Amino acid sequence: MNRLNKIERESIAGRLVEFLIVHPPFDQMAEADLISLANESGVQYLENGEVLFRHNDTPHESIYAVRKGKVRIEGEHGELIDVCSEGDLFGARAFMDSEVYRANAIAEDEALLILLPVAKLREIVASDPKVLEFFFGDFSSGVAMRKRKLADINAQVFQLQKSNALNFDFENSRITSFKDPVTCPADYSIRDAAHKMTEQHVGSILVVNRKKCPIGIVTDTDLRKKVVTGLVSIQEPVERIMSSPVVTVPRGKSSEEYLMQMLERKVHHLCVTENGLENEPVLGVVTDHDLLVSRGSNAAALLKSLRNTKRDDRRKEIVERFDQHILNLVLHDYPILDVARINSVFNRELLACLMNDELKGVEGISKDDFCLIALGSIARNEQIIRTDFDSALILSDRLKDVKDQIKELMDRVFEKLVAFGFHSDKAGIQANNPTWILTVNEWRQLFRRWMEEPTEKSLLHSTIFFDLTPFYGHDEFAIELQHFIQDKYLGNKRFTAFLAQNALQNPPPLGFFKTFLLEKSGEHRDAFDIKARAMMPLADAARLRSLENQVMFPSSTIERYQRLREKDATHANRYEDCAVAYEIFMRVRAKQGLRGGHDGRYISPDKLSTVEKQMLKKAFEPIAAIQHLIKPM
Repeated sequence: MNRLNKIERESIAGRLVEFLIVHPPFDQMAEADLISLANESGVQYLENGEVLFRHNDTPHESIYAVRKGKVRIEGEHGELIDVCSEGDLFGARAFMDSEVYRANAIAEDEALLILLPVAKLREIVASDPKVLEFFFGDFSSGVAMRKRKLADINAQVFQLQKSNALNFDFENSRITSFKDPVTCPADYSIRDAAHKMTEQHVGSILVVNRKKCPIGIVTDTDLRKKVVTGLVSIQEPVERIMSSPVVTVPRGKSSEEYLMQMLERKVHHLCVTENGLENEPVLGVVTDHDLLVSRGSNAAALLKSLRNTKRDDRRKEIVERFDQHILNLVLHDYPILDVARINSVFNRELLACLMNDELKGVEGISKDDFCLIALGSIARNEQIIRTDFDSALILSDRLKDVKDQIKELMDRVFEKLVAFGFHSDKAGIQANNPTWILTVNEWRQLFRRWMEEPTEKSLLHSTIFFDLTPFYGHDEFAIELQHFIQDKYLGNKRFTAFLAQNALQNPPPLGFFKTFLLEKSGEHRDAFDIKARAMMPLADAARLRSLENQVMFPSSTIERYQRLREKDATHANRYEDCAVAYEIFMRVRAKQGLRGGHDGRYISPDKLSTVEKQMLKKAFEPIAAIQHLIKPM
């Protein structure tokens, strides 16, 4: 750039700064950022009636500020949406990374526009919360924003907030590439498989079907234990010694999440598919050797430490370090569903350590004689902040005469859980309460009674017990009970009516003037109950619709909506919005609770940023949409 062009460029940039600095959000922008933005901005002149962009056009690389004149924003069929005049911004879909524009922009009279580069704006937004709030607050509350899918808004806000987070080194450990899988068909000989593993210098080989979907895995350990020992001939097909099914995971997770999965499943290899499903082609393999990390404060390392220690004082120290790690993950915008998953795996291991210790001192009872089932948010893998431990016990018939002894054992376990940060359940729904220590047959009779003679009390219990999942012990007892519940529910119109009434008791949580419905009295006056007013309506609706569509288990609310989306294509978009909304509620609750040192249930609106308020209001919309599908009988 020669000297004259440089002077002209600087002159234009200077005039742009003078104009922008008196209009929001540029009046809140740091001077250095504003000057940098102006230096990369341009101007464009439009004649009367000239079209800047049309509905369904690909978004430009800039958004627009009106310097002089006016620009009409029209809908697809020419209906007037807005008229932008001096200082107004429009064309923000480019900033939101949307696929197409949803309106027409046409000059009214002559118009002079400032072209603000999207890439530079995103860079500034990532480091300036005030500017971020503008784009996702008042500016984003117009027609274009309201028409955007909730999932798109959530993804965009999450990415911007994550960019704005402090540097946190777990992000650097994300796995972006995997080992190419070494594979073979099920009828491949063990000899040929061993040769192939040797040639490829790998310790495992995946067994796949014709569609390249994983059906099993053979490792060096399998060869040593089953072939070298002479149990299986080396001429036999690999299906004779393969481990099946394979543990599959989705691509794009962090090394920490993959390590936690390995530790939970007690495996050393994970098979990567696009969405973590077994019926998808294999993309790669992850081994624990690949994921070795040096930091001692990550969840996987803490889980190993917990598993290897026998001292309660040491366990408490590990739990405290883990809680601090969860705090860091949440406040640095780690994906909230992954945080919940990590937390669930750790809590499961903590319970296992305590149960194993107590069982050693009890003769004649082993973990195969019972199953401790988790209930409510723990069963749904949704508990991030440690609160109560809703649970119950399913006993084999052999233990029906020693319930007092079982209760004493569970009393000791829950005493330690409380010492490690869990709360005693006020309603007494935990596995040391004799009411919830029953044999398999007793549980069957109880659920049969609840569904055949529903009462308000049984309904209250069913909303938490229908989320049951095995947490420790003999899993088959819980799985059998899950099947019994599903089968017993089918065609039970009376109980369906009770569940429908329950799912409709909490309306969408906005008042007539689109304000949050706040508590009017009591300890939490003027606070918003995000659990009762936002999360429970979606969880109740997911439970009901899942029972009706026979996709009840697994019991995560988001998993339920995802399975409903596959089962009921007619309402797939509603289910997707509900899943995204629930994820948003989980994230907001966890952040508010960890910031304030409480469980996050009651939130003061004045503690929410503009971004969080707008996101919550948008996330409330699916509540009404899903409740519209529920018909009281």
